[in-house]
Amino acid sequence: MTKKNIVNKDYKDMAPEEKIKFLEDKNLYLEAENEYLKKLRAVVQARKNQQPKKK
Repeated sequence: MTKKNIVNKDYKDMAPEEKIKFLEDKNLYLEAENEYLKKLRAVVQARKNQQPKKK
């Protein structure tokens, strides 16, 4: 999420167009974060599966 043109305003003080842009940017950020976390979870799970079992 870039904050180049966004002044730090409260959400309630934003114009409708600003709210839409803010929410679109936040949605893109959260989708990317979600994909990253899915991949990270898969890597961690793969490492756990490769470890020898303790007896």
